[in-house]
Amino acid sequence: MARFRLRLEYVGTRYRGWQVQKNARTVQGALHEAVAAVSEFNERAYELFARPFVQATSNEASARALRDLHPLRASRWSWSDMNPMTWWLQGAAQAVRSSRQQAGESNSWTRAEQGYSDWLSASLDYYKDVRDALSEAAFFQSYGNLFALGTAEQHEAQRAAAQVDPRELPAVREALANLERGGVREAIVRMLLLGRSARTADHRVELDDIAETRRILRDAPEFQGLGADDMRRLLYEQSMVVEFGRDQALETLPGLLRSDEERRSALALVDKVAAVEDATDAQRALIARMRGSLRPHRAARPRAH
Repeated sequence: MARFRLRLEYVGTRYRGWQVQKNARTVQGALHEAVAAVSEFNERAYELFARPFVQATSNEASARALRDLHPLRASRWSWSDMNPMTWWLQGAAQAVRSSRQQAGESNSWTRAEQGYSDWLSASLDYYKDVRDALSEAAFFQSYGNLFALGTAEQHEAQRAAAQVDPRELPAVREALANLERGGVREAIVRMLLLGRSARTADHRVELDDIAETRRILRDAPEFQGLGADDMRRLLYEQSMVVEFGRDQALETLPGLLRSDEERRSALALVDKVAAVEDATDAQRALIARMRGSLRPHRAARPRAH
């Protein structure tokens, strides 16, 4: 059996541990989703390309040939009457059957058979006992000494000391330092991620939120001509701003959308988040809050002379 080694790297702040949990994004859950997507792709590829060929080349004659040539069936009919090369086998079997005699206890072949059976049984028992003893010794050698216990305690202490606040990471600090910079693109992405992440109590930005934001912006005129790398960078930076600086992200939105036309365009895109059937009250309330802070500028009234 082939074995493969897979090395994974991920941003831990986006997940709640490794093992699959209900109502929480985990690393194992993301892997399962990826494996399911690959399996679905393979199934569709088979249905589109391989299945028509198999159906076209399959018939009753080929199916019967495959059944008859299966090793388990061929090993039987090759020594039966179906094989013309075994014409002599039936007569030989009848001759042996008619002249068969039971060997006595003193027969050398009987004693050899009994001796071999006893030796094989003792060898298997000996192998089992040695295997169990070696497994037990290896277990206690690895986990039962004081050095291993001390190493485990040191490892736990080092892991606890290594835990840092995600806001202290260089990428997060840089994103939060630049949350007031940008324009209409940064503002639209931020507003969409804010609206999507409001559906959960902890306001985490999940991969589904980023994927849905990318889908909404696919046909937006403000993002036409934007390269794939620039789009990924924009989504990455704004997801950190929304997750670790949510209040500042909301307060600085008016500074990113300076004209009334930009504000109307951004709010039209954000309304698509509230228009879905499963939109929550928290999402609608947040979008209403953003709409209130992005009201069009009032035109100056002429002074009366």
